[in-house]
Amino acid sequence: MANLKVFRNKIISILANTCTQKVLRTGYLLVPLIIIYACLCFYISWSHIPDRNITAEISALGYCSDSSYCNFRINIDAVGMSEQHKDSICDNYVEIANHPLYARRIELPDSFYQVFKPICLANEKYLEKMKSFYSLNYECGSTMSAKLPKEQENETLYTYCSNLTFNYASNPKWKGNGAEKITYGNGLIAFNETYGSGYLRFKSNLFNQVPRLWSRWDITQSNVSLRLKCNNIRCDTISLEFFGASLFSEMYPRPDYINMSRIEFTDSIKINEIISKGLRFHVEFVQLREMAETRIIVLTSILSLALSLIGSIIYKRFLE
Repeated sequence: MANLKVFRNKIISILANTCTQKVLRTGYLLVPLIIIYACLCFYISWSHIPDRNITAEISALGYCSDSSYCNFRINIDAVGMSEQHKDSICDNYVEIANHPLYARRIELPDSFYQVFKPICLANEKYLEKMKSFYSLNYECGSTMSAKLPKEQENETLYTYCSNLTFNYASNPKWKGNGAEKITYGNGLIAFNETYGSGYLRFKSNLFNQVPRLWSRWDITQSNVSLRLKCNNIRCDTISLEFFGASLFSEMYPRPDYINMSRIEFTDSIKINEIISKGLRFHVEFVQLREMAETRIIVLTSILSLALSLIGSIIYKRFLE
């Protein structure tokens, strides 16, 4: 009986050792396989050229004049400028210049009250003195990988007010549209019966992400789409700033001004063409090429080590 127990224990020991060896062999292979899979996923994601899409509509309401105008300033931070400047340097904005001479009255539509009703009620004593209103609706989208905030920020109802001007900008909200992540919101600026100017800012934080070695998109280039609409107000300038050395593709209409990091349109015919048909072009970010090359070298080195480890494990565990 004792011999039978010893024999049984030996059988169990042999089986346990065999299973353990198989598990260890599998484990030895599993780690480098996971590393290889992760490297391949990074390689694929780095080939994705992101789209950055800007849509903005400005409307003049109340007492409006043909002498009033607006300028669009679009700031696309693809090189990490926002990390160095914590203020609003990388925000987009519309500059409004109000000239009330020879003004005509444009009725405020129902849609205006639907959007800005809480603002109007909370600031009624200021808004009742205002004559000229300029409203902004915007969407800034990107196909870069980004996690949307779980909770929307609470709306801010009280804003900058005086007897001459009123300015409000909504907190940005977020939504998803397939692969595209979108920031959207609105703003309002109003003037009394005076000359004046002001700014309507709007956020683009989803596509102003700081580039990192592990960023899962092609950090060296992007497609840009711009769609603008101006109702009852003239647009004098459209400017796009990229905050770093950039190479721009051919586009139609051709910019009136191009430098290392910025393009600008000032010709009224070209601006009307953009407003009616939009603008789309490709841009390369020269100063990020070194970072892109560095991460390729690092990832290739890790992949080579993982493949060498797999070859060594297969030879020692299965072929010897």
